[in-house]
Amino acid sequence: MFFGKRRLAIAFLTALCVLTIACNPAAQDDEPTGGREPAQQVNPETLEGELTVWGFGTDDVIGASRIEQFERAYPNVTVKLTPGEFDNQKFLSAVASGTPPDVIHIDRTIVGSFAARGALIPLGDYIEATNLDTRIFYDSAIEQVTVDGSIYGIPQFSNVVVAIINNTAMKEARLKVADVDFSDWAGLQKLNEQLSKADAGKVLRVGFDAGLPGFTPFWGASNGGAILSEDGTESLLDSPEVIAAVDFAAKTRDPVGGQEKYLGFSQSWDFFGSNNMYVRNQVGVGLFEQWYVGVLGDVSPDVDITVRPFTTHEGGEEISYSNGLAWAIPEEAGDTDAAFEFMKFMTATDTWVAAAEASRKDIEGKGGVYTGTYTANEEADRRIFKEIYEPTGNKSFDDAVEVILDAQEAAVSTPPSAAGEEVKRAWEDAANKVLLDELSAEEAMMEADEIAQRALDEASEGQG
Repeated sequence: MFFGKRRLAIAFLTALCVLTIACNPAAQDDEPTGGREPAQQVNPETLEGELTVWGFGTDDVIGASRIEQFERAYPNVTVKLTPGEFDNQKFLSAVASGTPPDVIHIDRTIVGSFAARGALIPLGDYIEATNLDTRIFYDSAIEQVTVDGSIYGIPQFSNVVVAIINNTAMKEARLKVADVDFSDWAGLQKLNEQLSKADAGKVLRVGFDAGLPGFTPFWGASNGGAILSEDGTESLLDSPEVIAAVDFAAKTRDPVGGQEKYLGFSQSWDFFGSNNMYVRNQVGVGLFEQWYVGVLGDVSPDVDITVRPFTTHEGGEEISYSNGLAWAIPEEAGDTDAAFEFMKFMTATDTWVAAAEASRKDIEGKGGVYTGTYTANEEADRRIFKEIYEPTGNKSFDDAVEVILDAQEAAVSTPPSAAGEEVKRAWEDAANKVLLDELSAEEAMMEADEIAQRALDEASEGQG
């Protein structure tokens, strides 16, 4: 099953490598094993040294603002960032050799895998010593970084899935937004065919982008299924609900000639630019995480879009999917006090609010539309949407914000698992095989289920 619904979301999955290097099983108490015992009080003036952080950069205003705030608050600490995609194998090798970074920034789905290998320290004592109230975070976000009762990460952003409709494409096809019904798969495929566009075999527009393989868990949930049991120990990838959902979602690529045609076309999109696929009329309806609405508001505020929630196949109830990233401290990290203070500061309410204000000023200063900042800190989100965000009069984006907030209410997430990365790789590979017509949905998901369950069983035995 998926974790239950909550008021605001916690975000979407990012692709990481398979874990190939094993460490010792993690201790299941809250005693920190890396660095020294946590200090009761941390003085910003006396905290000093170099803090190495992997998987985080300052190429966006929100990230840069928070780093700048930390450096002002802790003038004697030098933060050394290693941005870019997180390298699992490099990290585990560093832990094994006793030379890990001080802090890592990773997908919450992989926290359980790293904790099971003894690659992360539990944070319970640090949380208690520094009086961090974890109730400020959304329950599902904390649950995703909690393994056998111990917290191993501090949640970062919060993302949810919404549908972005290209009104220009809809008008060309003589369709209305009301014609988009996600609960009616036959009708959705017909709409997909009407919106898709090609000329002499060349794809000009994708009618409906289902977001496979990345949104496989979301599609399963929308059909009443789940990829894992609630306790994270049993794979459900071979359930009829998941198989049927993957089968349908993969078939939405048929109107443009299949997955290879889709990939060739989508790789040409100016995804983050002012000539993006909505401006150039290259997508009719697409499923995206809510941050992409922010991208559109920033680079193409005049684009004609409507943002709608997704719905379940049976019953048509609103549903979304959430996941996100988290900060964690590796086993054998050098200065765990400084590392925890950094993570606590980067996710603090005041830090987020100041970063949201900087983001709003930056976007509006360039003529864009600010659509809000969505964090895993519920307290921060309340303040951001009370103090920072203001409707602009741009209906497309003002309405979108309301839809996003509602979608967060209806979001579900995948429970933590000691083999989270292996399970993810199993369903991702399976969905790709279906998309490429290498296997049927039933064959691919049954194969994936065996792979995932084997990994789950091995992880469970390793922790025993």
